[in-house]
Amino acid sequence: MRGVLSKKGSHVGMILSFLIFVTFIAFLYSAIAPVTKMQKDKQVVLDFLKMALVENSSGDLTIVTVSLGNEKCGELNVDEIDVNNLNIIVKDSDGGILDFKKSGNNVKFSNEAFKVYFSKDIESLREGYFDSGSVKCKKIDPSLVKTETEVFESKIGDMLYMYENNYEVLKEGMNVPAGSDFGFEFVDTLGDSIKTEDKNIRTDIYAEEISFLYIDSEANILQGSMIIKVW
Repeated sequence: MRGVLSKKGSHVGMILSFLIFVTFIAFLYSAIAPVTKMQKDKQVVLDFLKMALVENSSGDLTIVTVSLGNEKCGELNVDEIDVNNLNIIVKDSDGGILDFKKSGNNVKFSNEAFKVYFSKDIESLREGYFDSGSVKCKKIDPSLVKTETEVFESKIGDMLYMYENNYEVLKEGMNVPAGSDFGFEFVDTLGDSIKTEDKNIRTDIYAEEISFLYIDSEANILQGSMIIKVW
């Protein structure tokens, strides 16, 4: 009789142990599953923001390559390459910024010119200082032109201003879902940074850093990075 009771007792103990184990597993799952789902949801938002922030920081840069040889100066008709009303920078082969003069639809510059940059996201530097006198400048072949989409430092600054002054509109434009918020920090080629004052932080922050080339106000191509945060 004692042996039978002992066996029954051991069976009950095993069943109770199994039930406790199953209950513990169920508890762990109920505790971990929401966290795992949140991590996946935030990662999706983070992945989308990486593309959206770069896209919103990008614009067109048109570059005309110039070869003047022994000519004293060159002349480029901006209507022929559809860059009228854009800002202009003229550079020599070493990247130095040169004088130029825009008169009507024509841009004139010295024979040191190597590349002419056009974009609304750069600054027009040293405009109006070049004078060709009575010399007739060589017409530049408009076929030596390329337009590329680049990340601009000025547009990152514009996006930071928008974040600080109209966050909800920017958030909606970035398609950030309700219940999520974001911020970012831009680090330039010198290691200097500008960053958002993060808003509405209520939970863990998920962050990722991306590196890219960007164009500064003087049309220099530089290496930078951005830390993107979601919570």
